[in-house]
Amino acid sequence: MSSTDIKRALVIGASGQLGAVLLERLENSGVTTRGTFCHNGSAVQKQKPSSSTLELVKSGQQPLLVQLDLLDRGQISDVIEDFSPDCIYVAGAYTDVDGCELEPERSNAINVQGVRDVVAAAREISSCRLVYFSSDFVFDGLRGPYDEKAKPSPASVYGKHKVEAERVVASSGLSNVIIRTSTVFGRDPQSKNFIARLLASLQKGESVVVPDDQIANPTYNETLADAAIELCNSYNQGLFNVAGATRVSRYQLALDAAAIFALPTKLISASSTLALKQAAKRPLMGGLVINRAKSALKTELIGHVAGLQKLKAVLAQESLVV
Repeated sequence: MSSTDIKRALVIGASGQLGAVLLERLENSGVTTRGTFCHNGSAVQKQKPSSSTLELVKSGQQPLLVQLDLLDRGQISDVIEDFSPDCIYVAGAYTDVDGCELEPERSNAINVQGVRDVVAAAREISSCRLVYFSSDFVFDGLRGPYDEKAKPSPASVYGKHKVEAERVVASSGLSNVIIRTSTVFGRDPQSKNFIARLLASLQKGESVVVPDDQIANPTYNETLADAAIELCNSYNQGLFNVAGATRVSRYQLALDAAAIFALPTKLISASSTLALKQAAKRPLMGGLVINRAKSALKTELIGHVAGLQKLKAVLAQESLVV
């Protein structure tokens, strides 16, 4: 199968920040798409009486989505069988790191077993390709940044389950790309990412406490989506680190975001991670080495400042900010 053979793409988790951008980019490229949501969709799947056909209902100007809960094996199988994609992008997950720490069984059910069920259903589709999104949380953050050859050393439940899911995909027998990324930000339909929450708080005049000892590669979600589509379409195989070109502390990221959006930096104060008393351990000296991806991609992996500037321009164009 060549890149021109990918005509139908399924995006699992299309109501989230990365999945929404993936769906938009794929649709704009002429690929026939279907996106899924779990609880936050702009459209719903209805079961027609006496019919097994999926009915997609559009809401407003939002894209057409179908419900898929990674806890529901039957639903996973039905959605994949009904659409019969050439490629599945697995952007949906239980990404609340502290929530995963407090609910390890739920994390395992969604982030590991859910991926197993996607793989099982994908095997029933001829020549289906899989793109799976992982995280720099697969490392403990003691010796970062990490390249693709570094041995995983997760310090949290979320990280452990991401490692397990990577192994499920790698051993699936399916053509696949596994993408590790870091601190993703950008337009977010649910306003859940760090930058979205930071800007909302600063716009309301609220003080924000940010750790200054967590180092990573902040990644603009549109760049990540473009890189993922390129890796899929060019039939690269295996593990790639796809992240931002600059490696900074979360505190510096917050200061730069405030400055670019002309919001008061004085509302941002620094803290150690330890003082925040979060349930899950965070990688401190984290981040990813992105040389392999840079060599394989035409898509430029931009730094966090360029990503923030692009985000501001996009939001201004959409009249969401002045």
